[in-house]
Amino acid sequence: MISREGEPGFELNNPFFVVLIVHEAFHRHQIEEWAASATVQYLDSYDYSAANLELALLENRILIAAYRAEVPTDLERLAHQFAAVRAVRHQRDHRIAHDEEQERLEGSAQWIEHRIGEPIGYLYTSNNHTQDLHSYNEGLSDPEALFGGIKDFFSLKRFYNTGATLLWLLDRLGVSDVIQQLKEGKTPAVLLEEHLAPLGNLDELVAGALADHDPENRLGVVSATLAGMALDEPSIGDGNQTLSPITDAELACLADHGVEVADGMIIPERVARECFSE
Repeated sequence: MISREGEPGFELNNPFFVVLIVHEAFHRHQIEEWAASATVQYLDSYDYSAANLELALLENRILIAAYRAEVPTDLERLAHQFAAVRAVRHQRDHRIAHDEEQERLEGSAQWIEHRIGEPIGYLYTSNNHTQDLHSYNEGLSDPEALFGGIKDFFSLKRFYNTGATLLWLLDRLGVSDVIQQLKEGKTPAVLLEEHLAPLGNLDELVAGALADHDPENRLGVVSATLAGMALDEPSIGDGNQTLSPITDAELACLADHGVEVADGMIIPERVARECFSE
């Protein structure tokens, strides 16, 4: 982390630069003091299906509503809705463990960043912890016009906000010993579910959440559009990928799809799915 005199945002006395250092320094603390993550980081191989994206967008709306809630009974109801949606996503796909580990690591760093930032003058809107969730939700009326970076948002960027908001929610609900449990490896979402257990009928809770936060039944349609767009996005890599040679048949398939084979080439996911084996 290097300060650059005269470069906006990177001068030593700039609050943005200070909170950036705090955020990254906290990651160093996690590396040295927290239990290591055993979760695979899914980026290209994350679940970008419409079904998963719809529930992720529903989670976003629940957290936005919770962050604005002032009545304790409303907060409890929204917390149960979120925990139920997350539990259903877990039942559908094991890769959702990726969400929760990113919320543990990036969400807690974002939480620290916000707590440090406000008193030193790095001010936020009323959508502080949920600002990216709020912005994304506002743009859902025309996703094709507004959004690229679908993989980046759903496999990484949203977890800064969902994680920080979940930590805020745990604090509001009076959950104790959160810091130590995060250090030992538990995630904010797991702590929330344990606090609320038993959750009750998951199907009823998710149906209630959809009725409350998607009364016009738009999220399913939007999610189908986003899932299709994700197929055309280039690779963003997975940390656990291994290299293997491309066969003649695969090269011919790429050529048929107009992909020019060269060092550093970017292959759209839709083409990769058609031309490569698992």
